[in-house]
Amino acid sequence: MSKIPALLGQTIDYEAPDSWGERQAGLLDELDIVDVSTLKDCAIEECSICLSSLGGQDDEYVASHQGNNEDEQVAAGAAVLRLKCDHLYHRECLKQVVEKHKPVCPVCRKPIRLPQGTCPSGRMQIKVRRNCPCPGFSNDNGTSADTIVINYSIPSGVQNRYHYHPGQGYTGTAREAYLPNNQEGRELLVRLVFAWKHGLIFTVGTSLTTHAPNSVVWTSIHHKTSLHGGPHGFPDPGYLFNCHESLDALYVPDAQDCMTWEDTPAQAHEAPTDVKRSVPNGHGEVLRPSKRNRRSKRSVR
Repeated sequence: MSKIPALLGQTIDYEAPDSWGERQAGLLDELDIVDVSTLKDCAIEECSICLSSLGGQDDEYVASHQGNNEDEQVAAGAAVLRLKCDHLYHRECLKQVVEKHKPVCPVCRKPIRLPQGTCPSGRMQIKVRRNCPCPGFSNDNGTSADTIVINYSIPSGVQNRYHYHPGQGYTGTAREAYLPNNQEGRELLVRLVFAWKHGLIFTVGTSLTTHAPNSVVWTSIHHKTSLHGGPHGFPDPGYLFNCHESLDALYVPDAQDCMTWEDTPAQAHEAPTDVKRSVPNGHGEVLRPSKRNRRSKRSVR
């Protein structure tokens, strides 16, 4: 974890994509093409999207794609792709689903690639507040841990096509959050930075506190915004565990994998499969599983 301290003092700008299509470009080209002759009983297996055979271009498949493709395009679209979850689809069918919706398996809802959220463009600044103990947390030597301060700044703007009201304005926000500056807090920081870079921490929706619509709001990722108690403040001995769980539910990799993949395009990696539990997401429009199991509890200092 030697790279973790390098995050302290950084400013990280996030630029939101103009459309989901920008993020999906080339996504299907990375998937495995299946030789249907090697699939047992493939002739009777159906594509769950068009409900026609995966084993060839039956009349139902051709009819369902007429008007959209020439003969050679139908042939290319009939290629069968295998997802990481082992579900199979016609390439053309999956292409239409991914372009119109999100890059998840239509059956099990597991992401085809690492997650991408709907946060507007903004800035994340990370610093350490020395001689300011984070209540309830200590370092390995038993001394009180200093506090990591995270400042998020998202200016007002216009909603994109993947927001609730495309073309309408939204009200930005500025938030300050805190972590303990110990090993566990810095590991969590790595995952939060990854989530920020993938647009997972905020979205545009209705504020739960002011009830104002078209506002930048938190998604499901837990943050502590006070050092002096309260429902969103420290001390809270279960906070690190709960925040890790909310990141797990969005398929954010563990800290070590986040650092390994930091400079590599997200679509080049298989989505994580070792997360264990879902967390309700309020207004957040992010990729998420339909059902998870509880993971083993992390230690909290």
